[in-house]
Amino acid sequence: PRFDYSGGATCPSLLLEPSRTNLVGYSEYFAVYSNDNMTLEANSTNSPEGVQNAYSVVPTTTNLIHRLSVTASITSGVGATISFFAKANGYNHTFFRTNITGSYLNYFFDLVNETTSDADAKIEPYGNGWYRCSLTKTTATTSIGVGFGISEDGSNAIFAGDGTSGAYFYGAQIEEGSYPTSYIPNHSGGSVTR
Repeated sequence: PRFDYSGGATCPSLLLEPSRTNLVGYSEYFAVYSNDNMTLEANSTNSPEGVQNAYSVVPTTTNLIHRLSVTASITSGVGATISFFAKANGYNHTFFRTNITGSYLNYFFDLVNETTSDADAKIEPYGNGWYRCSLTKTTATTSIGVGFGISEDGSNAIFAGDGTSGAYFYGAQIEEGSYPTSYIPNHSGGSVTR
C-alpha cells in the first residue's frame, strides 16, 4: 500500500493496487522514441511528480502526422491500458494512434474540455494543467504500437504546425489490465513491475 495524494488531496488515502508491469521501456525519455515531425526539449517544465523532467513537444510546420511512437510485446486477447500525461502548451488536443485492436486507429483527448473521442478512453486531471490520458481495449495483437501525438483540432491527426505551439508529455505506460493503475516509472529499457 501507498499514500494517494491525487486530485490535490492534502489528507491522503491508502492506495491499494494489484501488481502491474509497465511495458514501455524508458517511459520518461521520449527522445528515444520514433519521431514523426516533432521537435523535443527535455526537462522543460515540471511533470506531475513536481520535478522538472517533462518534455516539450512541438509539431513541425510539415503538413503530416505529429507523434512519438513506441512498441511493446503484449499478450493477445487480454484487456490492456495505454496511458501518458499531457499538458497543453499552445495546442489543446493530444491523441493515441495504436493497433491495440488489430488495426491502427486514432483516439483523441481534449486537454481543456476534458473530453475524449472514444467510450473506452479516459482523461483525468492531475493539477497544474496536467492530465492523464488513457485507453483500455482488448488486445488483438502480440506487438502493440502506440503513437503519442498532438492534434490541431481534436479530430484530425494531420496538420501543419506553426513551429512554436505544442504540448508537454510525461510518463508513458502500457500495462495488461482493464483499467489504468498509478504510474510505474521505467528507466531500464525493458519492463518494470510494481
